[in-house]
Amino acid sequence: MKREIKKTIRFNLDEFSKVEEHLKNECMNFSDFARSKILNHEFKKLSEIENIHKSDAEKIKAINSYGNNLNQIAKQLNEMNLKKQVPNFEKLLKILIDIETRLENL
Repeated sequence: MKREIKKTIRFNLDEFSKVEEHLKNECMNFSDFARSKILNHEFKKLSEIENIHKSDAEKIKAINSYGNNLNQIAKQLNEMNLKKQVPNFEKLLKILIDIETRLENL
């Protein structure tokens, strides 16, 4: 089948030296090499990429929430220390362990 469509691609010197190395190793001309790499490559669908970004956004939101909780705990500890109160360390320890567990599960 005759190939009638022609595309142009530009490289910088470093990129093209890598391409030339691949051409040398594969014993192919540029057109065959490029066609092979493009046609045999599995491209991700846009919906898959959007799902990845959505998942990342949810993780970032969760991490921010845990960070806010830690900041609140630190503030309370500092206030208790200034007032010379003895904080409930067992309760705080359980909260911190819970936060750590949640972060590990992300």
